[in-house]
Amino acid sequence: MSNASLASIQNTARQMLSALTANAEAVSACGGGENFIQSGQSQLELVQTLDSEQEALKSALLAKTAALEAAISELKLWQSEANNLVKLTYRTQPEKWLEFGIKAKR
Repeated sequence: MSNASLASIQNTARQMLSALTANAEAVSACGGGENFIQSGQSQLELVQTLDSEQEALKSALLAKTAALEAAISELKLWQSEANNLVKLTYRTQPEKWLEFGIKAKR
């Protein structure tokens, strides 16, 4: 695909389809008949459908990413509280902290 934007490609395709339809009789002699025009229309509709689906997926991905980030924040908070709980429970036995995945920093 060239560097042209999707909107630009769609606009030029619409313009081409419009002109081909308006000049169908003339272009049909060189292979630009109704089937050819319909093929272009179908391709344009497919691109529009796929673009809409992609935009919906992008939106869903943003929502899922936000939900994941919130859940990760909650998990980090829980881990911090769990670390404090273990350190308070075993404050005189820092070697026991390793069992819980906490590295002694005393």
